[in-house]
Amino acid sequence: MDKNKIASTTMLFIVIVGTIVGFKTVFGNENTLVAVAGITAALSLLGTDYTINPIKNTIYFVSLEVGIGVLTYIASVNAFLGFIITFISIFYILYSFTYNTKKPTYVAFTLGYFFMLYTPVTFDLLPRRLIGLASCGLLIMIMQMIVNRNKLKKEAQHGIKSSIKYISEEIDLILSCDKSIEKINNVTYNNLKNILESIYKRIDSKIKLPTNIMQYLFISQYLERINLVLNRVKMYGKEDEYNTVIIEVQKILVRLNLFIEGNLCLKELIVGLENALKDIEQSKKMHYLNFELYQCIETLRDDLGYKEDYVQKMDENYISSKVIYGLNNLKNNINRDSLKFTFAFRGALITSLGVFIVSLFNLQYGKWLVFSLISIVQPYFEASKTKGKDRIIGTVIGLLIFEILFSLVPSMAGRTFIILLVGYISNYLTEYRYQMICTTVSALGAAAMIDTVNYVFFNRMIFVIVGTLIALYASKIILPYRISDVIKREIKSSLELNKSIVDKLYDIGVKKLKINDDFKEVLTINEFLNNKISNNSNTLSLSSIDEFLYSQRIFMYEIRSLINNFKTYVKNNMYSLKLIYDIELILNKDITEQDVTECFNNLQNNDDKLILINVVEIKYSMMKASRIYNNILNEI
Repeated sequence: MDKNKIASTTMLFIVIVGTIVGFKTVFGNENTLVAVAGITAALSLLGTDYTINPIKNTIYFVSLEVGIGVLTYIASVNAFLGFIITFISIFYILYSFTYNTKKPTYVAFTLGYFFMLYTPVTFDLLPRRLIGLASCGLLIMIMQMIVNRNKLKKEAQHGIKSSIKYISEEIDLILSCDKSIEKINNVTYNNLKNILESIYKRIDSKIKLPTNIMQYLFISQYLERINLVLNRVKMYGKEDEYNTVIIEVQKILVRLNLFIEGNLCLKELIVGLENALKDIEQSKKMHYLNFELYQCIETLRDDLGYKEDYVQKMDENYISSKVIYGLNNLKNNINRDSLKFTFAFRGALITSLGVFIVSLFNLQYGKWLVFSLISIVQPYFEASKTKGKDRIIGTVIGLLIFEILFSLVPSMAGRTFIILLVGYISNYLTEYRYQMICTTVSALGAAAMIDTVNYVFFNRMIFVIVGTLIALYASKIILPYRISDVIKREIKSSLELNKSIVDKLYDIGVKKLKINDDFKEVLTINEFLNNKISNNSNTLSLSSIDEFLYSQRIFMYEIRSLINNFKTYVKNNMYSLKLIYDIELILNKDITEQDVTECFNNLQNNDDKLILINVVEIKYSMMKASRIYNNILNEI
């Protein structure tokens, strides 16, 4: 095992144990699990940067933690209150911390809720618990400020440098007539996608970004465009048609790397871009993809050389908006087809019923039934089945290990050491089945401190198995969400939106209309859908879905390029009947590569050529996406 991994894991374990012991010393034994839930939440949330609005998020997390404490106190009064409060609380937690495009972070808060519910305190001790919970909320943001401060700048620098390296490798392969660049191309795309999403999130939050972050945004957009075009360059025959241009692109990559490292000033970078454009203009061979590469360089030069505030430029050109996205997010999630809604409703209903039964019949170890319910209920039915199987197997193995170890080690000190050792080992485990083994040994060990070994052994086995079976059956009948059905439905919706986007944009271009909120919303919804499909595809692992998403990447890129080109076209050109005729021909007729080249060569104006290129690629990507959809229907 890697020494650095051992050192970091050991240090993390020491910090966790130290935090829990310190918390226990200050707030008392009855709040030990408050510390466990708090440190778990703080660690699990580090993957999301909450430093964007530190004051707002500090107030939110403190309020959330204290709210959980108050609600669990009320829920512990009787079975009926427990049912109502648990349903509302768990629904809110699952809905708020389950994302369609990101890893959910609800676990720490659901565990925290049930930890508080099943370790209740008296009214006179409630203030101390609430202060402890407020401290957990502060801990979340303190760790955020320590770990995630300047995270965007560091990640953007690292991501851009890595992408430059990968794109250079792609160009080397193309120049050497080796066309196997798909793997590198996809790695580069995902790398840049993460950078762009992080920056866009801040733009949507109306946060004023520093100049260097805006420059990283423009460079990342440029690299994304280059990466997409290169993957199409390798599809078309003669490499020498592109050599002049992609060699210039490679030179620019070197300059960008120097700029990111601080070894080249902005003025020198812009001069280098202008020189590259001049060299390309002198090239005799200008295939339309070369022209698109030329446009990428030209756009980067214009973006970086913008004389006014960079933020103003983004306000003019950024397509999405926080308000539109928020409304769209709400509309897409409060319905039967929503992952967030169905999961939150199912999880809240099942666990609140479990809490009601445990409270009504006063089941001593019934909490293990509830913990099994909330653990097995997953957003997707397929995931619930897998996790249910792993939980039962892990529990049985854990029970056997517990029985053997605690029979051989009768002393309290020895058993405490076993619990700590198992907790330490669990930090190295990633598979749920093995984590469950450790959890079972730890939970039984803690319970055995105050009860007989055989009694807790039997209760743990019964409640875990019963809870797992109930959760699996409930996941099957209560608003089931099967990932295969969802992907088919979402891809079909995305295809329909593609057509709607093209129709709306064609009207905007021909009639010289402004980009309105209706059009922006359609774009936002389609990107939102594609993100969901991307996330879901990790479960099914179908290559055809990856191909569909790639065609959508090209489609959305060309749509955004066409929007900007229409703006320039309307400013600089009279109404061009030839261009409109060519666009209608391309959109409404089956065309060949020769047809496209002929149309391209017959146009004299550069703006016309750029628009034609965009339309061609949009048509190709739409056709490809439709073909892939038919393949997916047969595969799933």
